[in-house]
Formats: sequence, structure tokens, C-alpha cells
Amino acid sequence: MSSFYLDTCSLKWRYLTGNPTGDVNSIVESTGNSVYTGELTILEWSSALADAVKERAISKAVFKTNELALFSDIAERRLRVFQTARVLERARSWIEYIGVVNLRHLKTNDAIHLSTALELSSQLRESVTFVTSDVKLHKTIDWCAVLRPNLIPHYLQP
Repeated sequence: MSSFYLDTCSLKWRYLTGNPTGDVNSIVESTGNSVYTGELTILEWSSALADAVKERAISKAVFKTNELALFSDIAERRLRVFQTARVLERARSWIEYIGVVNLRHLKTNDAIHLSTALELSSQLRESVTFVTSDVKLHKTIDWCAVLRPNLIPHYLQP
């Protein structure tokens, strides 16, 4: 059994069409995988869809359909929302270590996803594959040796 953490930019391909859609679907739908995301994804997904409605790229009905698709995966336990305490404090520490000490790229929301995935790995007591479609975040995780063996970075090219 493999454990995966999908950040928002990779998970979106489950509900939209694009190059990595098949890869994300196979991760989520495999009965041999435990697939997680963080609480932040719920907020980011709704925010991204709301922006698309405001820009008139999608309708309110499409907004609701896409939101319900995510919540259906959660309800059916294909996707688990991992909740952790003190994630913002940990994220701030990673921003300092990666961004200030090592002068590498790490945005606020990425630091929250990173901290959540690390806590997941700790609680599961196993390595977790961190899936992202953000090339800069992937390079940062891949570069940061202190994150291994807890996180295995996996990049999905959009």
C-alpha cells in the first residue's frame, strides 16, 4: 500500500481535463493507495472556482458540480482530508529554513501543504509521495535533503 499527498494544483486534474488527469485518477482510484490532501485544499479549490465564476470562465452550476465532485471523493474515502494542529507555526518555520536560510522558493500555501504532508508522514510512520503540478515546489522539495525519507516528490507536468 502506498500513501500519497496531493496538493491543490495536482488534485485539480481529478476534476478538470488536462495532461495529468489520467495520472491523478489512477492514484485516487487505486484500491492499493491511501490518498490524502490538506484542509487548505478545500479552501483553495473553492477560491479557484469562485475566481473562475467571477471571470465568467465557468457558470455557477459548474462551480457547484466541481465542488461536489471533490466532496464526493472525500465522502467516499477515495480522498482523505488530513487535519493537523499547529500547521501554520510549522509552515512559518519551513519558510524561514527554506526561504531565508537557504534562499529557495517556498510560498505560504506551499509551506502549509509541505507541513501537512510531513505531519502525515510522521503519523503514518512511512514515506509519503508528495504529488504536485507546481514545478518550483517540486524542485524545492526535491532539493531539500532533510525532507527525505519522509517525502518523495512526484511532479505532474500540466
